[in-house]
This record gives sequence, C-alpha cells and structure tokens, in this order.
Amino acid sequence: MLCGVGVTDGVDNKVVAAVGQNNEGNFVNNYDISTDEWTASNNVQTMMMMDSAISRSGKVVAATGFNTFVSTDAKTFTKASVIGVSQAIYSWGSDGESIALVGGFDVPNPDGKAPLQVDGVAYSTDSGASFSVSGDVEGGDARYGAFPTPSTWYVTQGMWAESEQEALVKKLSGDNYRWENEKDPAYISAYHRLNSRLKMHKTGKLELDLSRPVKSMNTTTGWWGAISKTTDGGKTWKQVFLTNPDTDYIYFNQISCFSEDNCMAVAEGQDAEGNDLVAVYATRDGGATWTKTFSPAIMSLMGCVAVNDKEGWISGVTMSGRTMEGQFFKTVDGGKTFDLVQSLSNCYPMDLDFGVEFGAAACISQSGSSSAVAFYK
Repeated sequence: MLCGVGVTDGVDNKVVAAVGQNNEGNFVNNYDISTDEWTASNNVQTMMMMDSAISRSGKVVAATGFNTFVSTDAKTFTKASVIGVSQAIYSWGSDGESIALVGGFDVPNPDGKAPLQVDGVAYSTDSGASFSVSGDVEGGDARYGAFPTPSTWYVTQGMWAESEQEALVKKLSGDNYRWENEKDPAYISAYHRLNSRLKMHKTGKLELDLSRPVKSMNTTTGWWGAISKTTDGGKTWKQVFLTNPDTDYIYFNQISCFSEDNCMAVAEGQDAEGNDLVAVYATRDGGATWTKTFSPAIMSLMGCVAVNDKEGWISGVTMSGRTMEGQFFKTVDGGKTFDLVQSLSNCYPMDLDFGVEFGAAACISQSGSSSAVAFYK
C-alpha cells in the first residue's frame, strides 16, 4: 500500500511527495519535470508520513505526525529540533528558502515540567537548519497556512464532531497507544484525522469513510471553523473570522493568498438538514471582512492555492454514482468566481500546489488503500 497525503511543488521544476509503503518504510519521493523521473529518498525512520515541502535550492522538510525531518539532498533525512503534529508544510519567502509547518508543537515549559503545546506555526528561515515556534493561536486546532509576506501570515482552524464511539474511546483510553487489534480502544485512539472523512493510524493505515455521520448529540454542533492572522511574524495572532458553533457545521482546510490582503480559504461540513456543504470564503481587505464566493454541490473541499495575483485553484471530491471523482476548479479573478476545469476518477485530492510550470495534487483512492500524484501541465 502506497499512501501519500501531502505534495508540494516548491520550485519551478520539482515536486516532493510524502509516502509510506507497507513492509517497505517511509519515503519522500521526488519528481523532476525536466527528466520526467521519480526518485525515492532513503527510508525515513518514523511511523507515518504526513506532508513534505521543498525549498527553491532543493532542501526538503517532512512532517511525520510527531517528529520533523530535514534533508539537504532530498535523499538522506535527519531529525529536526521541532516536535509536533502537522499535516501542512510550506516553502515561502522571496528567496523560497523559508519553511513553515502548521499544527500543534511542543515548547519548553518554564517550570521544567512536561513541554507545553502551542497551536500555530513552526518556522525556519534557513531551509530547515533551525526552527522557531510562533505564539499560540486563539482557539487552537490550527490546520493550514498562507505566508504572503515575511511578517503577515494566515492560518485556518477548525474541528468536527466526533462520533460517539470516538468520544468514548478518547475518554477511556487517553494516550494509551498499545493495541491488540483494530477494535481495541487504544488502537482507535492512535488515529490522526486529516479531516472528518479520512483518518490515518500511526501505523500508516488510511481509512476513508465517505458516509461518516457528522451530527453531534450535544446541544451545539461540535463543529467550528476560524481564520487567524499575524502581522508580526507569528508573535501575536488575531482571529479574523469565526463560524457560529451553535448553527454552523463547517471547519476550514487550506488557505492561500493572491496578495497580502486578498486571500481565499476552503471550508467543508454539512448544512442544518444534513446535506454536504462546502464553500470558498474570500477577503480583499486583509481579513477585515470575509465573503462566501462559491459553494459547489460536492461533498468535500480540501485544496486551495493561488498561483498569481488573479489565478488560483481549489480541489474537492464528489460521488458520481458509486464512483468517487476529484473536482478541480479554477479562478482567474482572484477568487470571485470559479469554473470546473476537470474531473478525475478515483481521486480524493487531499493536497494541492502549483509551481510556475505545472501543478500537483495528492490523490487518495476510493478504497483508501493507495494514493497517487496527479499533474496539471
């Protein structure tokens, strides 16, 4: 089984994809458009691979669900200083050499006790040689980010309602990761959910449930979404958009910016009647106001990337009969309107990125047992 949930096109002619293969190990696969060839890194000694990114000079960073690994040659990886859980890595900056991970990270405790956790951004301005951790984002649950300038960043946030079984497992087993079989509560507790429909076990096994119920039995929906912004390089954050947890069943996935003030973010969930609901929210005033600009009739919307000051892409998934189809939409007016460009059978696009010459999407198969990278040229 080959499972890759993150892909990054950080330079003009290369793509890196984080993958894990049963009985083989974990790797970062590298694609060179000039030679049309894939090469694999050495085995990365970790339980699972989440995402990867490449700087303009070819430095590679990989997130593995707890530890972060870096490489100067895209072949051999060493463990970096940052520890935490992230499914979103970016290369950014005018020189393309800065790296950022969005998620939850350990920081030293002033009392000398167990490390504290910060939800926000772990960032490096030296191609992954050293990392710093931003201030804590209000509300936590940081998911994806955008870095239009060295000091102005955005992160999306959100969470979905847990099933009654998952809530009970969390209550009873906590962080007990020893397990005997797939029905063991401790096995279930060792999952990391990529979204409300897809989860990855620490063994690397992916499970996709396109019919998973989302409504909570609580008085509130159990779902919430937010967008936060920093203008001082992560020192402080301000929440610039928040859903209503009493009525809204949505959370946010990827966000991307056409400029410092013009950004778009994708959200997914359900409406009050239980129908699938996805939406694009856009701002043109630096996050002061957000407008829902597009809401296609599909079931999930994960990918979002701005290519230049007008062009951008979003990616999601729908069902055509019993067949899962990836949906790729394009905007040429900075996120105001979108057109469906292509449908791709048996592809759940979990991650999306574009370079100068081509785009790449990480696709999970309908069974959840395999994955592939789709290219747009």
